[in-house]
Amino acid sequence: NIIMEKDILAILGSQKISNTFEYADSVRKENYNHYLSKRQEKHADEKNIQIELIDSKTASLGMGLLVKEAAEKIEKGWGIKKLKDYIERGDYDKGVSQILEWQEQTMNGIKL
Repeated sequence: NIIMEKDILAILGSQKISNTFEYADSVRKENYNHYLSKRQEKHADEKNIQIELIDSKTASLGMGLLVKEAAEKIEKGWGIKKLKDYIERGDYDKGVSQILEWQEQTMNGIKL
């Protein structure tokens, strides 16, 4: 009964410590056409849905900082694709970048 009114940008925990990203990607692939058809019931002119997944390469603190920065960019009118590219390139705030680098170093070898 989900009607996809808005596109989705999901910032997920690191693939190094969890399988969440893989599960989300699987669900996205399995349900994309269903979600698109539901959206088209209300918006016939819609040709696609943006469902973007980002591996944050970090855990809770770093992910929270990325979500905060993403929210600020969305408020400034950034589109999902531009925001995803920005985060994946690591162009974000220097303080966020340093925290994420530290977390990635400490998480090496850990998988839940």
